[in-house]
Amino acid sequence: MKVIFIADVFADQIPGGGEIVNDLVCQALEEKGHRVQKVLSRDAGEDVAHASLNGVHIIIGNHLQMNPELKQLLASSSMQGGCKYIIYEHDHKYLRSRDPSVYDNFTAPSRGHILDEYFYLCATAVLCQSKIHKEALLKNIPNVKAVNLGCSIWSDDFIAAAENLVIEKSEGTAIIESPNPTKNQKKAEEYCQAEGIEYDLISSDSPVGLLNTLAEYEQYVFFPKVLETFCRVVVEAKLAGCKIITNPKLLGVA
Repeated sequence: MKVIFIADVFADQIPGGGEIVNDLVCQALEEKGHRVQKVLSRDAGEDVAHASLNGVHIIIGNHLQMNPELKQLLASSSMQGGCKYIIYEHDHKYLRSRDPSVYDNFTAPSRGHILDEYFYLCATAVLCQSKIHKEALLKNIPNVKAVNLGCSIWSDDFIAAAENLVIEKSEGTAIIESPNPTKNQKKAEEYCQAEGIEYDLISSDSPVGLLNTLAEYEQYVFFPKVLETFCRVVVEAKLAGCKIITNPKLLGVA
């Protein structure tokens, strides 16, 4: 089977959580013997739709840079029984805000706040990462074929490291240093300062390195600005034996 996997960027360009998951999906498919072609969304053209008509499977990760005309072509072809595509949803790209939590009950007040509705409705499936992720999607596009995976994906190397992790708590409170404003490092620091909690800013250039660092800390403080579809790092902190100080209403993994 041939698969075309479309995304705005891949992990070798930006190693974000969504990009890592996309790469792991591609790796898993290749290990099963499938041929996977990675295509940047800005480079995807009509040949993608034609390939699908010839039996090629299409998986779409992040798609902000995809040509709107291609989205329309894929959706229209799908409605006519032609090409089929799956959307692997990472961070609420169906909303202009990219964040359901800015709306009452996670529901956009009007259709003007919703993006690519037809594109989502015509997908064979839209893969969500948690129960609250699926619920938020259905509140805004009720008839979409949403599937709750109830998980994220980690590499075999990471899982082996987690299974063999040595947890020795010698430090107190950790906050992960991040330039991403949605991770809200500032709020976590303000919380610790208000509560008189001493904390360290931690970082690592690899998930396994971060896991080993978290294993040294008693607790991890994280107050996201947006509704996290899952939040891999919270799972990793729990694997490392950390107490989590957070707002669970904004964590899909909760």
